[in-house]
Amino acid sequence: MDNYQKLFALLLGVLAVPGSVVANGGPFETSPVIESGNLEPTVKKEITLDEEVLHITLDGDYVDVEVEYTFTNHGQADKVSYGFPVDLIHTTDEEGYYLEYLEKNRKDAVTSFTISDKSGSLEYRIVDSDEGFDLAFPFQAQFEYDTAYALRRWYMTDVNFPANAKKKLYVSYRIRALYQDWGTNKSFTPSYYPRVFVYDLSPSGNWGNGVCKKYKVTVDAREEVERGAEIGTILLPGTPSLENSVYTYQAEDINLTESENIVISYDISAYRARELFEILRAKRDVIKSLRVSSVGGEQYGAWNMFDGDLATAWVEGAEGLGIGEWIEVEFTRGLPFLGVGLINGYMKSEVSYYDNASVSRMKMELWDSRGERINQDFYQDIELRDIEYSDFGEKGFSYFMNYLEIHGETHNRVSKVRLTILDAYPGAKWKDLCISELYVFYDATGAYTWDELE
Repeated sequence: MDNYQKLFALLLGVLAVPGSVVANGGPFETSPVIESGNLEPTVKKEITLDEEVLHITLDGDYVDVEVEYTFTNHGQADKVSYGFPVDLIHTTDEEGYYLEYLEKNRKDAVTSFTISDKSGSLEYRIVDSDEGFDLAFPFQAQFEYDTAYALRRWYMTDVNFPANAKKKLYVSYRIRALYQDWGTNKSFTPSYYPRVFVYDLSPSGNWGNGVCKKYKVTVDAREEVERGAEIGTILLPGTPSLENSVYTYQAEDINLTESENIVISYDISAYRARELFEILRAKRDVIKSLRVSSVGGEQYGAWNMFDGDLATAWVEGAEGLGIGEWIEVEFTRGLPFLGVGLINGYMKSEVSYYDNASVSRMKMELWDSRGERINQDFYQDIELRDIEYSDFGEKGFSYFMNYLEIHGETHNRVSKVRLTILDAYPGAKWKDLCISELYVFYDATGAYTWDELE
């Protein structure tokens, strides 16, 4: 197994920003949760599942699950021991690399687990299976491997069923979705991949004849949609209704032993990148001065690029398309500089975006804290993408941003950066060149910084 494969198999903890950037590619974040499922009793034909109400709420890297079961015991009083299974990635690394990350993730995979009846919370015990198995990844997870070696964890409890009577059980827990995010030393921006939640319905088929008389599932994606997530797959036992980002499916006499797994995938990369950008963005307290070569009017000043308002922009005031115009940012001290990101063009509206010019090629120059220019020949002519306005979204503009970033390492003593316009995409109506936002990124967290420059 090569180093790339070993790094892929790491199971890193949930971090607000990457805790490390690993050379030659490696994960930024990975969750070990493959799937969870219903309560699985020993076979109890005399106890039927009359109703199951399942509520799933998407919340970033996690999924909150609440289930209400209604049973009928058609026989004598019985004490049933059963378990709630969760399958976790164990390892794909036979040499045992980085298993400390694995253990941490197994501990954190499921939190706030409770099971209760009308008497209150029931005690439970966690039992890990001794033998693992190969478990296929759902295709929505976009993992490199098709399968992983997994272990099943059981949340075991004992429940008393009175004779010839109904009984309700309630289960709730918070579980980490299955996902894998990558970070490398070639970019400070991680690659985020969809979050996937899989719920196995079949274990509840061991109650009675395997048929649930009334079944209802809701998937609440409202908070994620509001944040800017894109909902991908919502695979339920049947076609759900959709209202205000809440998916609902109801059925009667559903055979749970024959039902496919519930599979949900959602992409949070847009707002996760936005959150990271706000952490790494240089604020005014570290900017000593901001200068530009020209301004096209008082309302189009340079600080418009730092105000967080996409309806404002810096507009250069030179003749023609602004070729040779520049932006210069000087810092209060030498900073561990990562790069810059541009929201190119005048984003106030679709009309203003296409009517005005934007940058097509740019040069980036850096100076250290001694005032000496840092040799970065690679950044003497950088091509910026010409992006359609329809690709833009205020809640997640990371795809729309053009990056000029340092590859390979962080420069820890950058005191000034200058951006010079080399060429432009012409506007349909005006020659004025516009930039709506300029993000100057530096390592405000200490996560990216390697050896400091003298």
